[in-house]
Parts: sequence; C-alpha cells; structure tokens
Amino acid sequence: MILVAGCAPLGAFWVPPDPVSEATPELPTATPAVRNVTMVTPTPVPLEQAVEIDEAGMVNRLDLTGDAVQYWSNPNNIHDLLYDGQGVWAATYGGLVRWLAEDDYRLYTVRDGLASQAVATLALDGEGRLWLGYADVDGWTVRQGDEWQHYDTRRQAVEANHGTLLGATRTHPRMWSTRAESNWIWLPRGDGTVQAYDGNRWRVYGQDSGVTAASHWVDVSPEGRAWAVGQGVSTAEEGELWWDDHTFFSEVTGAADVTGVVVDDQGAVWVGFANQEGGGLIRYNLAVDRWEGHLPEINPAIPAQVHALELTDDGTLWVAGQGLLSYRAPYRRFHSYALGDLRVLSFARDGQGQVWLGSDQGLYWLDLETEELQGPWVIPSPLPDNQITGLAMDAGGIIYVGTPRGVSWIDAQGETDLLSEMGVTWLGTCAEGVLWAASTVGLGRFVDEDEFEWIYDQGPVRTAWLTPDERAYFVTAEGVLMRIDNAGSDEAAPEPVVDMLTWTGVMPGNLVVDSLGTVWVATAEGLAQVDADGTRTLHTAEDGLLSKDVRAVALDVDDTLWMATARGLARRLNDGRWTRFTTESTGGGLRSMDMADVSVGPMGDLWMATHAGLSRREPAETQWSYLDVPGAQRIVYDGQGGIWVATRAGIYRICVDALAEP
Repeated sequence: MILVAGCAPLGAFWVPPDPVSEATPELPTATPAVRNVTMVTPTPVPLEQAVEIDEAGMVNRLDLTGDAVQYWSNPNNIHDLLYDGQGVWAATYGGLVRWLAEDDYRLYTVRDGLASQAVATLALDGEGRLWLGYADVDGWTVRQGDEWQHYDTRRQAVEANHGTLLGATRTHPRMWSTRAESNWIWLPRGDGTVQAYDGNRWRVYGQDSGVTAASHWVDVSPEGRAWAVGQGVSTAEEGELWWDDHTFFSEVTGAADVTGVVVDDQGAVWVGFANQEGGGLIRYNLAVDRWEGHLPEINPAIPAQVHALELTDDGTLWVAGQGLLSYRAPYRRFHSYALGDLRVLSFARDGQGQVWLGSDQGLYWLDLETEELQGPWVIPSPLPDNQITGLAMDAGGIIYVGTPRGVSWIDAQGETDLLSEMGVTWLGTCAEGVLWAASTVGLGRFVDEDEFEWIYDQGPVRTAWLTPDERAYFVTAEGVLMRIDNAGSDEAAPEPVVDMLTWTGVMPGNLVVDSLGTVWVATAEGLAQVDADGTRTLHTAEDGLLSKDVRAVALDVDDTLWMATARGLARRLNDGRWTRFTTESTGGGLRSMDMADVSVGPMGDLWMATHAGLSRREPAETQWSYLDVPGAQRIVYDGQGGIWVATRAGIYRICVDALAEP
C-alpha cells in the first residue's frame, strides 16, 4: 500500500522518516581527519489519517480541473535548514517543510500565506519567530503564531521589527546581520547594494561608496567590521562611508560562485564557493591584506564544492558541500565526515551531537558519534528538479518539463511521470511534434518512450531551433552557432555558422529562424542577425530596442520578431520597421519592463514573462491582460485554455480566464 499525506497541495507521495531519539550524544572531543559514515535507509512508518492510493503505474495525478491558478514543485532540494529546539524547518524552492521528531511533517506553500514557493533562507528573531527570505520575492515573511505575515519590502520588515531582529538567535547574511552592543542592522538591499538601519536612519552603500558590485551577502564582525560580498568583497567599519574593495581569490569567477559567507571574531571574512571547475573555501585576512585558500586539492578535508557555512559561538567553523561535512576549531586543522556522493546544500546542528543535512535529494540525519547517516526522507514529486531548463508541448498536447535532473511529462488528464533521467538544457518540438532535447552530451530526439536518438553528440548544447524543412540550428557551450541540414537523416553532419561569442563578446541566448533562413539570436549585447548568405548584423538600442540586453526572441507566423529585453518589449516587422512597448504605453498590461521570455501562441496571441508576472497581448493591440506570477521565466500555451509557466521554483498552470485586464 502506498500512503499519501493530505497536506501536500498536489497529493504528493510521502515516505516518512524513522523516529529520532531524544537522547543524543555530545560531539566527540577527538575526531579523525576523515570519517566514513554508514548509510541507513529509514523504514516507512504509517502517518495518521493516511489515504490509500492506487498503486497502478506509480503515477502522480495532478488536478487540472481545480483552481484557475495551480502550482507544482519539488520540495526535496533543501537550500537552508533551521533547528528550533523542537524540529527542523527546511527551505526549498517547493515551499517550506516543517519536520518533527515524531514522524510528522507539514508543507507550507503560497496557499498557506507564503509570498512565493521559492523559500531560500531562514532566520529566527529574538522572540523565536521564524523569518523567510525568497529567491524571487524581495520582501520577507514572518510566522506569527499559526499565521504568516508578509512584508513587501525588507525596509518595512526591519522598521516594524527592529528590536526583535536585533535580538535574533539565528540570522542569515542574505537576510540581515547584527552584533552585540549595537543598534545597527545590516542587510543586502536586493539590487546589489547594501544598507544599514540604526532604529532611526537608513544608510545605503553602493559602488559610489566602494561597495563591490552585485553584493547580495552582508555580515558583520563582533567588533563592527561589515563585509559585503558580490563580484568581490568590500569592507568598512560600522559608521564609515567609504569601503575598501578587493577582488576575489583567482578560483572564484564571480558573484554567482558564492555559496556562503561568515565573518569571524578577528574581522576576517570566509567565503564558500562552487562552480563548474570545482570549489572550496577562502578567507580574506585584512591584517595582511591577502586571501588564504583552503582548497580540496590541497586539503582533502575541504569539500570539492562548498555550499554552506556556519560559525559557532566558540569560533568553530563548519563547512558542508560535495560529499563532506567538515569543521575547524580556532587555530586547528579541518576534520571531516565523509558522506559518499551526497551533495549537502545546507545543514543544522541540534547542539547534541547530531546534524541535519539538506541535500538536493531530500533530508538526512547524521549522528556525529556513531557516524550513522539516515535518509533520504523525501516527498516524491512530478518534477525531478525545480530548476526548469525547458518547456515544450508535442503533437499530442503532452507538456514536457525539462530540468538538470530529468524530463517529466504531463498529459491532458493530469497524469505525470518521468520520461528520462537525462538532464537537459533545452526542449523543443519539430514540425511533426516530435520532442527534441539538448544536454551536456549534445542534441537529439525522443524516438519513443524508451529510446533517444543523438543527432549531435560532440559536446554540450545550450539551445536550439528546428525548422520545418528539417534543419537544426544550435549553440554549443563555446558559443558557436551550428547547423545540421537534413537533421532526420543518417547522413546529417553539423557545420559551424558563426562563432557568436567571438563576434558579440557574450554567450548567446535563445534563437529563431525565419522563412528566409535568417537566424535571429538573443544576446546581452543586442539582437544578432545572421542572414542565409552569412551577412551579420547586431541590432542595438540605436535600431529600435529599448535595451541592448535581449533576453528572448520569438517569431510570429508572418516572420514578425518579438523581443523580450531588460527594459521592455520590442517588435520588428519583416519590412524592418520597429515598435517598442513599455509598461506605460500598454496601460500596465506589460507588468514589468524587466522581461525574461516571450512566446507566440497558435492564434497569434503574445505571452510574456516579466519580473512582475505574466502578460498577454491579443492580436488586437489594445487588448492586454495579466496575472502576477513570481519568478516567471518560460511560457507555453497548450491551446486548451491553459498557460504553463516555468519559474525558478517549479511550474504553474494558469487558466486564461484568470487573467485580468489592466
């Protein structure tokens, strides 16, 4: 019998954990440099009020006839963990999960009062209230008794709760940081700058004050030295206006690599990082003005990729990442627990010798004395991952959702299952409605449910476009635009068209090909045009774009081009005339000038993903409608009155009738 817990919004399958003993050992005083832990898989235990489900096919069924706006996600990729003395809170892009020791859990989502499913960070204030930070919403949410109160801006939250935030028992450098004997609260502003509030006055620090660009982490030492971390690190004493800016250690390529930040009692900043080349831990020692590298190739007790840091009150630094949980007492060497292939994204210590580990595959529990590792405890989901890299519909109306960990399908009856465990970077369909996919291996198509045929297998492919005459255009990981003629034949051979990276200086985005064979490519430096004869043109704001940063391009049936940019929507007719659309000119129909995607529906209607939500433009230019959906990134219209919207934290299905006129 399969059991399902009734609190998950889509009736997710549930495998509950074993009971956790209340008698937990203390952290051992002597620990080998590396320990090998023993994996124990928990035995499923029935939950109260469990509901029996038909086991046939082991397929989740989504309710596509319920609410006009529905949402599905995977709550097993745990970005942050917090132990509050009674249980564990797990921040995931599928919502907030509450775990208790008595085989109990609850999943909190937007239906419960959260502002977004994409919960990224957790903190506890001086009254023991839980605070949530999001990946796609700037404001914060606090738990008030059994209810949730959301503040639209961080400033509102800080001003209304200054005293309780100062007394926080657990802060997060992506939310706020404090120190004893000070009324200042430090926090990233959300736009790459940092700010501080002393109870009366706000102070904002940006690049004009010396703060490093793209600063989204802020922490402060016990003595009042603040550090901002973004494209590099910058520091100032509390109350100073001017900051000292320093570039990263050479292994860190930029702000996106940073995974954790803590400031120690000596005023030095520790930065954890992970990227495609590896990862590790670095420390900037201001006294000697240099970086200290703690890298896995030098010290095997450092994770190959670091994803979480914590500094305890006694100065012990804890580090978690790929296959390791490590700790270092002040002026001591690192010691580690080996965790096999487990990718630890977050952790929480309970103070009694046990550690909860959040991974990309669920929750684990580690006893530091017995070295026993239990898990994973998961909520099976129709999505293998919340990071959606592709969205497509085949000739039969089946929706395919691509992620870095596999491809799922959803049919018109709401049944869903995993099509392939192959991680993909792009999904699309050819003229016959056959599903194609790009991955780190290359480009190919699904011949049937059990067979995938590679058309190109010579390296990673970022994006692609299929023409009606069986030509395939695609972009490699090196930024080269390639073409394959007769892509469906056994004799298909790829040939390079143009090195986009060398030409434009940036990696290309998505692309389309019009009826004349002209390739149009979205780039951060403009709209790239490659004619069939090889002529190249880069269109910028001087030609008709509101911004040269083109995020996506779509093609209408009459070769009209639509472009989603960083500052509005642009249209180019096939005779070369341009039109620009803004939030003001559309009467608010275009929800935000900051756009992510644009898609053309079968009836010529235009669908747009913006920072503020979803927008629709019907063929009559004055007919606009919208729905605010946080984090919208990709859109597919199913032709049956449903819009599928991919976000950083899962997927929405929205009925057209739910859209409102501005």
